[in-house]
Amino acid sequence: MTPAQTRFSVPSPVIALTQKPTATMLVLSKFVQTAGGTGGKSTIYTKPAWQLGPGVPADGMRDLPDISLFAGSAVSGSFYLFCEADLQNGVPCNLDGPNSLIQGAAGTSISAPAFAGIMAMVVQNTKSRQGNPNPVFYKLAAQQTAAACNASGVPSNACIFHDVTAGTIAMPCARGSPNCVVTNLRDQYGILSGFDAGVGYDLATGLGSVDAFNLVTASGWGTSNESIPAINAGGVLNAASYALSAPVAAGSIATVFGSFPVGASTSASGVPLPPMLAGLSLKFADGFPVPLLFVSASQVSIQVPWELTGQTEALLTAGIGGLTSAGHNVNLAPFAPGIFTINGQGYGQGAILDTSYRLVDATNPTTPGAVVQIYCTGLGAVTNQPATGAAAPSDPLARTITVLRLTIGNAPAKVQFSGLAPGYAGLYQVNAEVPAETSSGAAVSVTILVGEVASNTVTIAVR
Repeated sequence: MTPAQTRFSVPSPVIALTQKPTATMLVLSKFVQTAGGTGGKSTIYTKPAWQLGPGVPADGMRDLPDISLFAGSAVSGSFYLFCEADLQNGVPCNLDGPNSLIQGAAGTSISAPAFAGIMAMVVQNTKSRQGNPNPVFYKLAAQQTAAACNASGVPSNACIFHDVTAGTIAMPCARGSPNCVVTNLRDQYGILSGFDAGVGYDLATGLGSVDAFNLVTASGWGTSNESIPAINAGGVLNAASYALSAPVAAGSIATVFGSFPVGASTSASGVPLPPMLAGLSLKFADGFPVPLLFVSASQVSIQVPWELTGQTEALLTAGIGGLTSAGHNVNLAPFAPGIFTINGQGYGQGAILDTSYRLVDATNPTTPGAVVQIYCTGLGAVTNQPATGAAAPSDPLARTITVLRLTIGNAPAKVQFSGLAPGYAGLYQVNAEVPAETSSGAAVSVTILVGEVASNTVTIAVR
């Protein structure tokens, strides 16, 4: 990035005094120290060809700013907060932690290094130098709609820029100070003229504030000659059952098959699940970042965002290095039960444990009346729902809202609990008693039904 090219709307202290202040003005100045953004039309530089779009003045001159990374005022108590817990022997940042130091900053001192960091992530993601990013900013902003990205409402998750449409950079001033407009001669204070925010580009906030994740992963950046990722036709499957041509459910774990140029396979280190692994990210059309559990060159394990609840389909894309795959239409349903298996193929020995967390197989068979724990996904909505990608709670537990049915050896089993497995994202757990009438065998069938939708059938050992 060329720092001289990209301009920010940031607070700049303005002391409302003349060069020869009067005693009255010196008193007033103690109460009129203000901070406001800067912007306007250049009197030297002509407008570059790329500075186009809704709201951009047709003045033929370079207009500033381009974006607003931090446009609040430290004077009014608005700060960019950051934590210095890394100075305390690596202790994680915690607002209540004794070793955490929360600092506040504003203006160029925070916006310039913060945005340099964002652009560094763009370079890392695209594996390519970018040069002047402004042409990309205006091109991306032109692809948005004013209604969807209005910062005064609830911007869509797909927005790269949040359009600031309300407010002004005009400030109060002491009467007699430079450029201070006082409409009533009896007033001791006036207004230092400034620009108002409005729909689209404006001289107060430029294109608006930035969604860093969407900006970093946006299509349109220059890239190296990396392969374009691709999602296979019909390649989004329930990660437990691998049922073909079947929908997946919001909140569940799904597997995406395709071609992904990521190099070595990578797994998430824990929860909350990250929206990017090995430079790869997936998005649904509504802009929801997709939490990733695992990525490899041929498949990706994801959690389907809870935000897709109630939808019947959604368009999924994969992106890496600034290159984006063709959209793949994913069918959705309220329930898509699937039981995990040891072979990871949707059949055979189930991922079913006893109360000592040992696998219930031929070497450790269960007995009628014993309780088993069945690990699965796609059981639908839950109480106490966690955020997408976040760990399921343990107190209170997140329980399934729809009552499910479970059969073991074709006999109905008594379900003690069904809901999200605490500490995991997208993983469900069903605790149930093995029916008294269950026949013994090394491969006794287990099936879950939710809302008349049946899971894959797996097996356990019963003696």
